[in-house]
Amino acid sequence: WYYYMYKIGEHNARLIRRGDLESRLRRQGLYVRRSRYIGFVPEFLSTRALRWFRGVEWVVEVLPGLDHLCSNYHIMAAKG
Repeated sequence: WYYYMYKIGEHNARLIRRGDLESRLRRQGLYVRRSRYIGFVPEFLSTRALRWFRGVEWVVEVLPGLDHLCSNYHIMAAKG
């Protein structure tokens, strides 16, 4: 994760664990409706490599256990 952030120029980025982020949202009065990991393939790959890896990324994102290898979260939350 830190290598990826450095590679895209985010030298001051901090990792916030998914559970911690969900807890912060709940403390602010939001209801977490859905939460999942996304983004296994680094965006700095070549166009050719990205085409091949998109299928791999889909498999990693949907398989329990492997999804923790992803670098991003998608969290859907609502008030109340």
